[in-house]
Amino acid sequence: MTRKIRILKDNVPDEINFEDKTPDIVEFNKHLKKEDPKNLRGFSVISKGKKVDVNLENGNIFVNGQEVDLELDEKTKQKLNINNLRWINFNRKRVSFRMTGGQSVESVGYGIGWQAFLDKKNIKRFVFVTKDSHKMEK
Repeated sequence: MTRKIRILKDNVPDEINFEDKTPDIVEFNKHLKKEDPKNLRGFSVISKGKKVDVNLENGNIFVNGQEVDLELDEKTKQKLNINNLRWINFNRKRVSFRMTGGQSVESVGYGIGWQAFLDKKNIKRFVFVTKDSHKMEK
């Protein structure tokens, strides 16, 4: 399993697994967009060899089973919930142009996490995953 979406379906926890055919990030995001935000509970992806799990019920992010320090105070962390957390999932690429007119595209990494609007501030937390490491960004 490389990608899955956790949802509520008729008030029962459910998962959409992509075992047979793993969609690229654009197709996966289309599936995320199709889900009603009130029913979206989280998602998991494997990117650059690292399993990233994002919980949209409480904001927790795990990389390979290890919880990521989100660098949030306890008061702010307690306000995170399904009503204010929205997913973030993007691919950052490097494009090189040759003198002969050709170009090459290389995937640098993936940003995976969430954003929320709390106390009149936009808060973002995502893990930027590369083939060598991962780093929490805000």
